[in-house]
Amino acid sequence: MADNSSMEELEENACRELLKEHHFGRVAFVEQAGGPPVIKPVNSLMHAETVVFRTDPNSKLGAVLRSTMAAFEIDGIDERERTGWSVVVSGRAEEVVDPGS
Repeated sequence: MADNSSMEELEENACRELLKEHHFGRVAFVEQAGGPPVIKPVNSLMHAETVVFRTDPNSKLGAVLRSTMAAFEIDGIDERERTGWSVVVSGRAEEVVDPGS
């Protein structure tokens, strides 16, 4: 059985590879000032150094995420071995209106 009493930090390149290989995660943001954080599941992909996901621009998620701070998280768990990993990135969410630019 694995020693689950310690945590180790993943190197940046390992985090990038995990973000490229996995396409389901959660985006977290604050919907309104002073409000609680909101976490939504999304399908994603990495484009260069950017996490990208699609949402309807008229949806609540699309409207809230225009130019706001957000966090994105993916993870993997091995319940049998009681081990896992997690990658969290944060930054300003921006709408992509022309994917060719």
